[in-house]
Amino acid sequence: MKKSALKVLLALGMTAGTIDTALAHANFVPKDNLDFYNGRDYQEGSTAYLSLNLSHGCSNADGRKSFPTRHAVAIMPNDKDLEGIAYTKSHSGDRYGANGLMSVRPEASANWKIIRNPKAHVGEYYSHGLKNEDVGAIQWIAGHVPPDFYSSVNFRAQVPYLEGCVSKLKVHIPTVQYCSAGHVKAWFKEATPSMPEHVVSTGYAPYINVIRAEGNALAPECEGEGREEEVYPSVEHIEKGLLPWRNPQ
Repeated sequence: MKKSALKVLLALGMTAGTIDTALAHANFVPKDNLDFYNGRDYQEGSTAYLSLNLSHGCSNADGRKSFPTRHAVAIMPNDKDLEGIAYTKSHSGDRYGANGLMSVRPEASANWKIIRNPKAHVGEYYSHGLKNEDVGAIQWIAGHVPPDFYSSVNFRAQVPYLEGCVSKLKVHIPTVQYCSAGHVKAWFKEATPSMPEHVVSTGYAPYINVIRAEGNALAPECEGEGREEEVYPSVEHIEKGLLPWRNPQ
């Protein structure tokens, strides 16, 4: 499989007089290698190497004070049924189910005292045999990134092949940055019971695009018209991957 490099830039812009997450956005920096699939696009069936760049700390409500990053979490979107959308295959070409990201593995790092990769039950997929368990989230715990410094956390994941008439799959990876004094930045499409609206960048979560391979034609019934799909983890799956955190600021 083709290997690609992916960097995630957490652009934590903040202006005085706005709430903590008003201008907080995560962004995927275009790949630094030359291939047909540029920017945030990754070829189906490839292995993506992702770097989550924590660009600075959290701010308080008026934006006048910043707090150091202590923990970070990335939620894997692998709890949704992608039947009819994506698949995996064995070396002999037999097709099986798939998830948004698979065979997830964090990189070892001395910058965090603990790196956890709690497992979750997922839809069946093929990767050196049939599997129905994978990493549900990655938790980088007990680090210290001063607000005027940045740090990166890295992991890799396999992306699926695209089924039928699907030409692009948008894969969302909700992320959370936990700072000192209870401050939190969450890049979710919507609030959850643990992450209320005032800490969530509602409507937006980091994402990559999985693109159909150039030589892999759409199914005949598509008549040359591809469709786009997206995958985002359920609220229940997100909640299971979060760190326990009372009254996020």
